[in-house]
Amino acid sequence: MLINGLPRIWLRDPGGCHGNWRQGGRLPLMKMSMLMLPMLLGTTVIYAGGPITYTFTQTATGTVGSTPFTNATLTITVVGNTSGVVYAGGPSSNYNFAYSANVATVSISGVGSGTLTNAGAVEDNQAVFGGSAGLFDSGGGMQFTVEDALIGGSALATYALATTIGPLGPQATVSPWGPIPTSLGTLTVTSASNLTFQATASSTVPTLSHWGMLLLAGLLVGAAALELRRSTRRRAIASAP
Repeated sequence: MLINGLPRIWLRDPGGCHGNWRQGGRLPLMKMSMLMLPMLLGTTVIYAGGPITYTFTQTATGTVGSTPFTNATLTITVVGNTSGVVYAGGPSSNYNFAYSANVATVSISGVGSGTLTNAGAVEDNQAVFGGSAGLFDSGGGMQFTVEDALIGGSALATYALATTIGPLGPQATVSPWGPIPTSLGTLTVTSASNLTFQATASSTVPTLSHWGMLLLAGLLVGAAALELRRSTRRRAIASAP
């Protein structure tokens, strides 16, 4: 029953004839919380990921289509969501974020910008080269990696692609890579240096975890039990001769 928007309850009157029931006051907050527990425990809890941008930058010489470039700044950017990060397991503790064709972008100073037309992935291998992060192309395999062993760091040995990091590097040694298809034409890098990796995650408010929900439920049950105990004591004192 609702009175002025607040529910009322019916309490058994210990002093009434034949155990009569009487109308009680407005339901205290803790008692309403206890009534909400079945809804809380029956709620499906989903972790909310957040936006993240992965960026690889290097100084590169090569060709894209029929256009040559020399010592140009080449940047590959992948924008996604941390909910898409997958732990692939294995002895290298491999994490990857897969992207579809034409999602990753490539920018070459003095040439222009386009997209990578193959699907691919950003990968982090925590146990390879002391920890490494790189770009994988579905048609050409792993293209290049930033390696803890070559930049004198250790951050990639524990990184899981879900948080902000870097920029890490620059890494002086980069093997030639490509060819891979892009919207600008086939990209081939014959030499490169100054490779860096950076990830920028946007702030998000995650939903309650499953354990957090259970903890909340336990606290509400305890508070409701305490409120009922106090209420019973007050009624006993009030009915005492």
